[in-house]
Amino acid sequence: MTKKSDINNNKIQKYHMVSIFLSYLHMIKNQTSITTKFKNTIWLVFFYHIYI
Repeated sequence: MTKKSDINNNKIQKYHMVSIFLSYLHMIKNQTSITTKFKNTIWLVFFYHIYI
């Protein structure tokens, strides 16, 4: 049995994660350096796998 509060907390966490994810995507998009993009992409994939 999952409590309603647990479900809400999970939603909040997911929402928070998505907003962070989007801000990182935005950051990557604005960068010109390919190596920085590459590093950030790897970091993002890593981050994504931890939280989902």
